[in-house]
Amino acid sequence: MSTSTSPAAMLLRRLRRLSWGSTAVQLFILTVVTFGLLAPLACHRLLHSYFYLRHWHLNQMSQEFLQQSLKEGEAALHYFEELPSANGSVPIVWQATPRPWLVITIITVDRQPGFHYVLQVVSQFHRLLQQCGPQCEGHQLFLCNVERSVSHFDAKLLSKYVPVANRYEGTEDDYGDDPSTNSFEKEKQDYVYCLESSLQTYNPDYVLMVEDDAVPEEQIFPVLEHLLRARFSEPHLQDALYLKLYHPERLQHYINPEPMRILEWLGVGMLLGPLLTWIYMRFASRPGFSWPVMLFFSLYSMGLVELVGRHYFLELRRLSPSLYSVVPASQCCTPAMLFPAPAARRTLTYLSQVYCHKGFGKDMALYSLLRAKGERAYVVEPNLVKHIGLFSSLRPVTMAHQFPALTSEQKKALSETARRIVANGKGILAADESVGTMGNRLQRIKVENTEENRRQFRELLFTVDSSISQSIGGVILFHETLYQKDGQGKLFRDILKEKGIVVGIKLDQGVAPLAGTNKETTVQGLDGLSERCAQYKKDGADFGKWRAVLKIDNQCPSHLAIQENANTLARYASICQQNGLVPIVEPEVIPDGSHDMEHCQYVTEKVLAAVYKALNDHHVYLEGTLLKPNMVTAGHACTKKYTPEQVAMATVTALHRTVPAAVPG
Repeated sequence: MSTSTSPAAMLLRRLRRLSWGSTAVQLFILTVVTFGLLAPLACHRLLHSYFYLRHWHLNQMSQEFLQQSLKEGEAALHYFEELPSANGSVPIVWQATPRPWLVITIITVDRQPGFHYVLQVVSQFHRLLQQCGPQCEGHQLFLCNVERSVSHFDAKLLSKYVPVANRYEGTEDDYGDDPSTNSFEKEKQDYVYCLESSLQTYNPDYVLMVEDDAVPEEQIFPVLEHLLRARFSEPHLQDALYLKLYHPERLQHYINPEPMRILEWLGVGMLLGPLLTWIYMRFASRPGFSWPVMLFFSLYSMGLVELVGRHYFLELRRLSPSLYSVVPASQCCTPAMLFPAPAARRTLTYLSQVYCHKGFGKDMALYSLLRAKGERAYVVEPNLVKHIGLFSSLRPVTMAHQFPALTSEQKKALSETARRIVANGKGILAADESVGTMGNRLQRIKVENTEENRRQFRELLFTVDSSISQSIGGVILFHETLYQKDGQGKLFRDILKEKGIVVGIKLDQGVAPLAGTNKETTVQGLDGLSERCAQYKKDGADFGKWRAVLKIDNQCPSHLAIQENANTLARYASICQQNGLVPIVEPEVIPDGSHDMEHCQYVTEKVLAAVYKALNDHHVYLEGTLLKPNMVTAGHACTKKYTPEQVAMATVTALHRTVPAAVPG
């Protein structure tokens, strides 16, 4: 008597007959171990892998990345601060031939302070050009500043070393473009301006347009040399509109909205499938060749490459410039774009005919033109630049993160020093007169201006009475005075410290004319400031002073003067704190002129507000700073007179309105 058997029972009997030595069991175990154990363990920290554990690592990796970017930004700043300017005796700009083969145009706007993205980009390009040597003699660096405001500190610094084109050189009223223009259209217009400026200024063979948060990879110049002189001579690559040097890693998977890589993915399976099959058959001592096994290993390799991340396998191509691939370009994105000169001129014509808006940025506009005009464009893989910015370099976006610039120990030391200086009943003695100023004072009493007479004058101040420590919390010294001694050979700084007085040092190096203004000035001394601060700290100083001067006159102080001096003060303060010095911030509105007290109060409030905005932008620790303000008074030539009580009230009101409560004094 026969009984019917269910399909489930038949399957169960077959599974029982399988042994550990069977091919199916071995391949099943290999799959489970690979995708369930080994790959997750090996790839859980790989950002562009499907195995990446976002909830475990994302916040920590983001903080690490941003803190590393802060360090590299500071390193880039020091790189340029230590270089002689192009106008000096040692030119540092990589000067191309009169007609460069390649112009590297870096488009920049004023971005989140502290990261110095554009300095990172330019310093890396400059270093790679130096390493490249004679092969890069036809390359020219070119900075294109499209910032509307006048406060782009990094662009001003780079103007000493790199040729700069400024889209906005006048006042904000002279910009010329429509203020209602959306950010996407302005970004396109900025791009057009920089591309056109590169062509008009140099007439090169190629223009490399780089945004100010795209740092070049080490291999960029050898790869470009190979691609442009060898690969792009091929018929299908000639007359390309552009070559993209970057494509987001998140879009480099095989399974993505750009299906052009499917053939490559199948090729991976066709290559690795037979290879892994041969290895398996040999080690498993299986006779012959099995097509089902080859199909398994083809799918196995395709899945592994996709899940681990195509981006990481592309890195193998960096072994040689000839291994880099060139594939048809997609619509995203434009951190680094290479244009042949004729194609660049066609691009300018194309872009002038389109209007960009949200959802249709310049990258999509360029991609749409490829189809409309029958053009071709390509992208090189792997990327030749690293995108270090969190946001588009050309769109102002607020970054809501906090990045510690000082340790808790540094903050504590700065705060304690600041409070000691302004302890109740104590003030600061300014003994930082320069040699010239001391000469004027000594001349009044008919004393010759010699180093010995200056030393005796300071000795009189510091040794006259030990009770001065009850009224003086700090003394500001001039460089000369910091190293002078009393009659018994004791350093003045040691005498002051024994009295419990904090020693400070004047750090600014005087004022310089601010071009394009009504005789306004900026302050000199940022070059080499970090090294000077470190040395002064080592030699006994614990705070510094920096005086910026602003005047009230016809259309003064200008927006340029306020922003320039505010940012310079902030940069000085940041450098001081990094080297353990408490910065005294002194934005002085001088009382020259005929203005009344009310106007002086208005200007003082505007200046102080700009200064504390800049200090905040530069991550200055306010509890470790001091402010030396001006009194709010009428100009010397003002006919209206004010009582001391009115002056006091106006001054205190201005301070209440602008100075944060965190400032100790």
